[in-house]
Parts: sequence; C-alpha cells; structure tokens
Amino acid sequence: MQSGEPIPMFGDGSTERDYTFVDDTLQGLLGAIRFLDQNPDAFEIINLGESRTVSLTQMIDTLARTLGVTPQIERLPMQAGDVVRTYADITKARHLFGYDPHTEFEKGVKRFLEWLNDHPS
Repeated sequence: MQSGEPIPMFGDGSTERDYTFVDDTLQGLLGAIRFLDQNPDAFEIINLGESRTVSLTQMIDTLARTLGVTPQIERLPMQAGDVVRTYADITKARHLFGYDPHTEFEKGVKRFLEWLNDHPS
C-alpha cells in the first residue's frame, strides 16, 4: 500500500479478524511461561488474541489513513473455505495468568508503522 501497488481484497471487505498487537501477544506468552513455571504438570489450551474484531475494510482504511495514501484495491472473490469472522475467547488466559491485551487496533497500526519506518530494510 505504501509503495502504491495494488493490494488484494478478498470478498466485500466485511470479513472480521481479531488483530492483536505483538506486545500484547508477548505479554500473554510471558504469562503462559510463568503459569507453566508454577504449574509444571498443567496442560491447557488457551487462546491469545484481542477478543475484538476489525473488518477488512476498516483495516485497509486505517492503514491508508495512517500512511496518508489512497489504497489501490484489487477486488477478488472470497477465498474458498474462508470464514466471515474469527476471534479469540481469552477468558482462560485472563483467569489463569492475567492476560490483558490493551493496545487498540489503530494505536497498534500507528506503532507498527513507526517501527516499519525506523527499519526500512
């Protein structure tokens, strides 16, 4: 998008995903490690995520606005087997190791793009 190349958009842009900022995911992973240190015989299946969804259109619009560009969108049909919405149920992660993602999507995009601009290679 930043280079002006077309970006593929599968479907009508209404699909939703649970985008999670890397620092929040890392906080969850560190919590899981502490939990396993204290409970070495434990076995749990635990989701890490944000538990809030963002539509594909909203993601593209946020990136475009933050970059200050008009995206060139290549509209494509929905991919076979794709689902309308995915998100994590983080109830167990909150309960077992205090997982608390807090980086809002737009703030995370801004922080990512600042990092990207500082590391162009």
